[in-house]
Amino acid sequence: MNIKNGTKEFNKIYGNNSEITMNDVEYIRKTMIELGSLDYAKNKLEHYYKQAKSKIGNITKAQEKEKLLTDFLDYLIKREK
Repeated sequence: MNIKNGTKEFNKIYGNNSEITMNDVEYIRKTMIELGSLDYAKNKLEHYYKQAKSKIGNITKAQEKEKLLTDFLDYLIKREK
């Protein structure tokens, strides 16, 4: 699958005034995985997670607050849905 073909199909699905079917959702999910969108998003998430974690020490010097912020950040990253 290439991006050009994927874009055409996405436009057909989203440009249509009817409701999106489960087949449409599955097609979009598979296409995004094939095109690397999921990996890209995971890499961005990891990048921003590390960046945020490195800044926590600049926000507060209080260990309990630093732990609270670190725990909250970890929760946001690791939570499911």
